[in-house]
Order: sequence, then C-alpha cells, then structure tokens
Amino acid sequence: ELAQAFGAALDRDAVVRRLGFALMGQLLVARAAVVLRESDGTPDLAGHWGVDPESVRVPPEVFAWDAPAPHREDGWAWAVPLRAGEVSRGVILLGPRATGADLDPTAAAFAASLAALAVGALETADRVTERVEKERLEGEIRLARRVQEALLPTHLPDVPGLDLAARWRPTHGVSGDAYDVAALPGGRLLVAVADVVGKGIPAALLMASLQAAVHTLRDDLADGFGLARATARINRLLCEGTEIDQFVTFAWALVDPEAGVVRSVTAGHPAPRLVHADGRIERLDVGGPLFGVLPGAEYAQLETPFAPGDVLVLFSDGVSEAHRGDEEFGDTALDATLVGLARQPAEAVVDRLGAAVLEFAPEGVDDDLTLVAVRRTP
Repeated sequence: ELAQAFGAALDRDAVVRRLGFALMGQLLVARAAVVLRESDGTPDLAGHWGVDPESVRVPPEVFAWDAPAPHREDGWAWAVPLRAGEVSRGVILLGPRATGADLDPTAAAFAASLAALAVGALETADRVTERVEKERLEGEIRLARRVQEALLPTHLPDVPGLDLAARWRPTHGVSGDAYDVAALPGGRLLVAVADVVGKGIPAALLMASLQAAVHTLRDDLADGFGLARATARINRLLCEGTEIDQFVTFAWALVDPEAGVVRSVTAGHPAPRLVHADGRIERLDVGGPLFGVLPGAEYAQLETPFAPGDVLVLFSDGVSEAHRGDEEFGDTALDATLVGLARQPAEAVVDRLGAAVLEFAPEGVDDDLTLVAVRRTP
C-alpha cells in the first residue's frame, strides 16, 4: 500500500508528506523532519512535524550515513539516510517513540525500506517536475516567438525609387533582434534595426515594447517630428519600463529618395553603412548611447546624401561579431564585403553579406543575424 501511495505522488511535497506520516504512524514517534540536499549540496527542510523548524539542524557527517543509526542531538533519537546509490538525497530525523522503546532491527529495517521507496518517488517527482517545467518553457517560447514574428513586417513596402530587402535569422527559440520597415507619406521610408542585450523571453518582451514604441512614433515622424527627438522619447519609455540590467542597441534611418538624403540616428548600435555606387563606404555613426541606461540622454541626427545606386545597410552585431575560434569577422571584413557589393540590388547585398558571415563561421554563429538593405534605384 505504501509503495502504491508513493508511486502516485508526482511532486516532492506529496512524497515528503507521505513519508513523514507513514513513519510517525508506524513507528509512533511524536516528532520528525525530512531534510533534503539540493543539487548544490545545501540542505532544505522539506517537511517537519511536532518540531520548531528553526531548531532542525543536521551535522554534515550525518548525510554520509548509509543506514539508520542513533542520533541523539537536539532531542532526536534516530537518523535515517535517504540515498540514491552513492548520492545522498537527504536524511530523515526521528524523535523518541511514544512507547519509550528504541528502534529494534525490524523497525530500523522498515524505516530503511520506507526511505528507499521515498527516494525512488523523489527521483520520479523530479523528472516529472523537469518535464512539466520544460513543456511550460517551450510553450512560453513558442508563444513569445509567435508574438515576435507578428510584430515584424509581413512584407516589405513598395516605395518608388527604392529597392528593399531584409533577412532575419534567429539562432534560438526567441530572438533578441528585430527590424522594422515602413513607408511614410511623401515617398519616404523608415527603416530600423534593434538588438536586445540578453536572450529568451525577457528579451522578446522588451523587444516587443520597443517595436510598439517605434510603430507609435511613425505618425509623428510623418508629421515632421525629428528623428533625434523621437529617439530620445523611445529611450525614456524604455528606461521607465525596464529592469536595471536590460539594454537595447538601436539604429534607424529615414530615407527620402526624392530629396536624395538619409537621416539617421544610432543608439549604441553598430553603425549602419552607406555603400556608395563608386564603392566608398560611409559609416553612419552619429547618435547617442544605447537605450535603457540614461533616461535623459540626448541624440544627434546625421544627414547624408543618398545618390542613385547607393545602398543603405543596417545590421545587428551578430554580423560584425561572428566568430571563428578567437577570430572575429569584424568591421574590416564587413566593409570589404560591402565594397564588392557596390551597385548590387538590395536582395544580393543581404544574401551575399549573410553568406559571407556564415562562410566565415562554418560551425555556426551563436548570435542572431539581422540584415536590411535599402538601395536607391538608378
């Protein structure tokens, strides 16, 4: 009956409760405690009956016992080890029996057998807990990924005079990268790339907040709101709503093909590149600090001529910081690759630059890759 009861207990608390009640009921002790050892070796008082939890102490050497034995400290009478092979899972402390009798061989054997049942049940409960937690996390990751993908552009806009292409390659279930491309009135184009410092669900939630802020400010930019001022507003919003260790790097540009200019702001992000038709590479590195550090940070805007045949390239640090052993792809290789792509269509720029990064790191990149190219058509 006890074996069936333990087999039906699928969490640690249920196993500990049944262990304590069974020992107290069968051995007629007035006080008992179950102290488990965590994976790092620290003791955890998992259950106690008839005793002040503050008074429960287990000397380190007791965890090494391999059979029930007398333990006369702090009002206890016996200690029963909980062992899984050579590994100590903890110990059971038992007070004196109500009858006044000591633990005879039969009672000691019963306690040892019950401890063995409990250890097996604890192992099963741990596996169940791990599986449930894994399934919960996988479900959260799938949900976060769907939310994140829903916030990315479903298609690139058709803007006269511009040729567009984008690539988004997450390396984990949830990416820390995001991009946005949107057409604005007057034939202008807004393009942005961001990278959250960190991974997983917290990074995805922070990225969703940033994307929402960018979408909100589109109308303001269409009405003439300055790009630098809009950048400062996004930074304030993120500083107010994020933890102290959450940061975002960001770069965006307002492309005006009719006026032939690119207005850009970079916030702690790798500088976008302007690849001129003659092969010159210009770094658009004017802006300010990354988001989430200084609520009152100010940002500067850079205005650069954008001639026919020029290509604007925004990217995440997964491109420039890709590694092969101790060697980094780096700005030099990045710029050299872009020189060879001068006058190429936007699609060719993102595809060939991405291929160059993956070829440099044949064992795979360990960061997200995001690339956006905007070419002013001749």
